[in-house]
Formats: sequence, structure tokens, C-alpha cells
Amino acid sequence: MQRRRRKTHYQLLLFLFLLLLLLLLVGVVVVAVAVIVVVVVVVVVVVVVVVVVVVVVVVVVVVVIVVIVVVVVVIVVVVVVVVVVVVVVVVVVAAAAAAAVAEILQPER
Repeated sequence: MQRRRRKTHYQLLLFLFLLLLLLLLVGVVVVAVAVIVVVVVVVVVVVVVVVVVVVVVVVVVVVVIVVIVVVVVVIVVVVVVVVVVVVVVVVVVAAAAAAAVAEILQPER
């Protein structure tokens, strides 16, 4: 009877030891899955941040290029308008001067 009780005791200890090993294995698997999930989330966050930064940089560069083009176009338009105004003024003044010189040089009747 003593032997049988001892054998049952060892079987119970063996069962508890195997149960502990199973729980340890489950814990390791859970920790591994948690680490994988955390790594995937971190990678996704880093990729999203990099994409957002690249998009912001591209938008800023495009805006700067558009502003530079608009400024250049405005400067060219202003220069063209000033040149046209100066040419018109010179032509009008030259015509007035030519008319005045012709009036002066024309013999009186």
C-alpha cells in the first residue's frame, strides 16, 4: 500500500511538472507573439511617419517652386509693362516733338 501511494505521489508530481512545462511553453509562445505584434506595430508606425514626412517635404518643395515661378512671372510681367509704358511715352513725346519741330520749320503763309 505504501508503494502504491508513493507511486501515485510521483505520478502527481510528474503531472504537475508537465503541467508547469506546458504553462511555461504557452507563456513563451504568448510572449513571442506579443513581441512580434509590437515589432510589426513599430514598423508600421515608422513607415507611416516616413511616408508622412516624405509627403510633407514634397508638398513644401512644390509650394516653394510654385511661389518662385509666380514671383518670376510677376517680375517679368512688371518689367514688360514698364518697358511698354516707357516705349509708348517715348513714341508719344517723339511724335509731339516732331509735330512741334514741323510747326516751327513750316514757312508762314
